[in-house]
Amino acid sequence: MLRRNGDIVAVIWYAARLFSASTFLGSIFNSMTILYGIPNCDTVKKARNWLTQHDVAHVFHDFRKNGLELSHLKHWLEVLTVKSLINRRSTTWKQLSDEQKAMFDQDVLPDEALAIVLESPTLIKRPVLDNGVQLQLGFKPAEYAATFNK
Repeated sequence: MLRRNGDIVAVIWYAARLFSASTFLGSIFNSMTILYGIPNCDTVKKARNWLTQHDVAHVFHDFRKNGLELSHLKHWLEVLTVKSLINRRSTTWKQLSDEQKAMFDQDVLPDEALAIVLESPTLIKRPVLDNGVQLQLGFKPAEYAATFNK
């Protein structure tokens, strides 16, 4: 049994040497469940509570506070549609100009629209759940139960 932090570091170092470091670390983080959203959103609160109550190990990523990577946004748009991902009822959406809103009517977002979402991630419907296998948008207890076999 490992008892010291040094032992854990040694095991991780050894495993990273056996496998490429990126493969090893990628396998750890790709299998981690991440819930993206903002903490004061009622739907996000419900999802976080459900995950905790059902003992689903997860990390919460506050994308208002911690931002969002372009690579994540592009991946989400490969899996989800623009129409499903963008929250057209949000206060942030209502503050966009008509010209800016028109950019979101396309199937593939132009770079300017991507920049707007990265600058104002509250344009994204919440929460976004990434369990390393699939993405889920919003929160429905039955869907979470099916995803995590709970």
